[in-house]
Amino acid sequence: LKAGKAYLPLDPTFPAERLQDIVADCGMDTCLATASDVNVFGSIVKNVIASDKPVSAVEAPAKVAKTKVAYIIYTSGSTGKPKGVCVGHAGVINLIKWHNRISPYLGVGHKTLQFSPLIFDASVMEIFCTLGIGGTLVLVEDETRIDPVKLLRYIDLQKVNRINVPFVALQYFTEAADAERYFPQSLQEVISAGEQLKITPQVLRFFEALPGCVFYNMYGPTEASVCSTALKMEGPAGNWPLLPTIGKAMDNVTIYMLNEQLQEVAYGQQGELCISGINLAYGYLNRPDLTADKFIDWTDATGKTLKLYRSGDLGFYLPDGNIEYMGRKDTQVKIRGNRVEIGEIEVLLNQLDGIQQSVVIAR
Repeated sequence: LKAGKAYLPLDPTFPAERLQDIVADCGMDTCLATASDVNVFGSIVKNVIASDKPVSAVEAPAKVAKTKVAYIIYTSGSTGKPKGVCVGHAGVINLIKWHNRISPYLGVGHKTLQFSPLIFDASVMEIFCTLGIGGTLVLVEDETRIDPVKLLRYIDLQKVNRINVPFVALQYFTEAADAERYFPQSLQEVISAGEQLKITPQVLRFFEALPGCVFYNMYGPTEASVCSTALKMEGPAGNWPLLPTIGKAMDNVTIYMLNEQLQEVAYGQQGELCISGINLAYGYLNRPDLTADKFIDWTDATGKTLKLYRSGDLGFYLPDGNIEYMGRKDTQVKIRGNRVEIGEIEVLLNQLDGIQQSVVIAR
C-alpha cells in the first residue's frame, strides 16, 4: 500500500489449483510471503520475496488517489472459478471515518484482536480501523483462534478491548465462556458480522455478564467495502430479539429495496438489498460481464442516476428505519461467515470421473 499498489491476499492452505487460478486471473508476478510459505508459492508465482528478509532501503510512501484500487479479494464464484473484487481507497477511508465516529474503542490505548485471516474482508476493518486511529492490533495464532477456550483466555491475557467475529465463532466463544464461567472484563466492544446473528441463551448470558460491553450486528458484502449497515444492540440483553435486524446504513451509503424489474418497492415491502454509495467496489477483475450484471446504473424516482450493487440479499424496511434481513434470492450460503456459491461446488463435482450430475445442499 505504501508503494502505491493494491494488495491481494492469498491463503497458503488453499489447494494449489485454486491458488494457480487466482494468480493466473490477476496476472500476479510477485508475492510477499513468510519464510515458511516461500516454497508453497514458489511454483505458482514468478517472484517470491520472504517477508522477514532485511530491507536495504525504505522509500517514502507514494501518494495515491482515493479512486485507486486498495485491495482485491477473491470470493466464491458460481461458475467454478473464484472472482476478484476490486475495492477502492475511498471505501476503506469512509469505513475508517465512520467506525471512528461510532466507536470510542479504536484509538490509542485500545486493543483489537485480528481474528479474521487476510483473505477475508473483515480483516480490513480489524487492521485499518485500528491502526488508522492509533490503536493496537493483537495477532493470534491459528491454534488459538480455532479453540474457543484458548481464545477466551488469550483475550483476557492480552486485555483485548474489541473483537469482530461471525456468528458461529461467537456462539462457540460464548458457549466456552458460559461453561467456564469466564468472561473477559477487558472486552468493551463486540461485532458480529458475516452471517445471520441469533441471540442464543449463551450469547445472552455472555452480554448479561458484561453489561458495559457494546454489541453491534453489522452487514455488508465484500463488494461494498466490508460494511454497509449496523445495529447497536440497545437496552438489557434480556430484551434483545432472537433475530436482530441489520440496522441502518452507515455514513455515505444508501440501501434501496428493488423488485425483479429494478423498481423500488413500497416502504415495508420485501425487495433485494441494492447498495449505493462511496463504499462500492469498482467491480470484478477481468469480469466485465459480471460487473455489468451486479454493478448497475439505476435511475431513482427523482431522475438521478446512481451506481448500485445488487447484493442478492432480501429484506425490508421497518417503521423505525432498520432493515430486516430475509435471506438470499439465490443459492449462495454462508459457512462460518465465508461466502460459498453452491454452484461452484456443483461445477467442480461434475468434473470428476463417474459423476454425471450433482446437487449440493447446506445443512
